Amino acid sequence: MKSANIFISAIEFTVSLPATVLALRQTCQYGRWGGIDSYPVGSPIPWPSTTPPPGYFLMAGQSFPCGPYPQLAHVYPGCVLPDLRGVFIRGLDNGRGLDPGRGILSYQEDQSNMTPSAGGGLHGHHHGMTYYYPGGQEARPKNVAFNYIVKAG
Repeated sequence: MKSANIFISAIEFTVSLPATVLALRQTCQYGRWGGIDSYPVGSPIPWPSTTPPPGYFLMAGQSFPCGPYPQLAHVYPGCVLPDLRGVFIRGLDNGRGLDPGRGILSYQEDQSNMTPSAGGGLHGHHHGMTYYYPGGQEARPKNVAFNYIVKAG
């Protein structure tokens, strides 16, 4: 308890201690912070099962009824969830210049970067060779498959 007292005395409270303790108690469950219900409505959540929990949808490109889920409809105004099956989420460029021209929730096809042989340029001519490596149809990092789910409301 001594370490807790040291920690508490180092914090400048802007609300009463009982209100702070109550807020922490509501956020913390069994010694762990939050839970799946602490995610905001509309946030994609990686889920290690084929079945979402009650009150959640798989993010598989399907439409949902706007009326019963007004908070979700606010996040996805067309009342259609993005299809996140088999794709990665990428941060929006938002003016940085690494992936310009993208809009929020836009889909982007895969692209391969084929590089020509460096050897041909050393002699002043180029043979137009491109290296293809066996093993697949795409370049991808190592990964583990999860479903994405979303809190409906």
